[in-house]
Amino acid sequence: MAAIGGLALLIALGLPWFEPGRSGFSSLRVGDLLLVSTALMAISLPLLSATQEKSDLPIVWASATVVAAIVATVLVGYHLINPLGGGREEGLYLALGAGLVVCAGAWSAIAGEGA
Repeated sequence: MAAIGGLALLIALGLPWFEPGRSGFSSLRVGDLLLVSTALMAISLPLLSATQEKSDLPIVWASATVVAAIVATVLVGYHLINPLGGGREEGLYLALGAGLVVCAGAWSAIAGEGA
C-alpha cells in the first residue's frame, strides 16, 4: 500500500497543481525534494522488508516513512489551503491522497512487523 501511494505521489508531482497548469515540480522550491524523498522511501519499503531477515531495519525504515509522510501531507495540505498563485488543480488533490495512503501503508507495515 505504501509503495502504491509513493508511486501516486511521484505521478502527482508531474500533474498540474496550481493554475495555469503549474506542476508540483515547477511550483515548489524545496518541498518537491521532500515529496520525492517520501515517495522513494515508500516505494522502497516493501523491497526492504522482503530482503531483510531481521525486522529491525524495516521497522525503523517504516517509522521514518510515516514521519516523512506526515510532514509531506501537512505540506500538501498547507498548499491546498494556501495555494501558490491561481486555483487548485487535480495534482494537488492526488498528492494529498497519496500522502495519506503512504502514511497508512507505512503504519500498517509497522503493525505487521511487530506482530
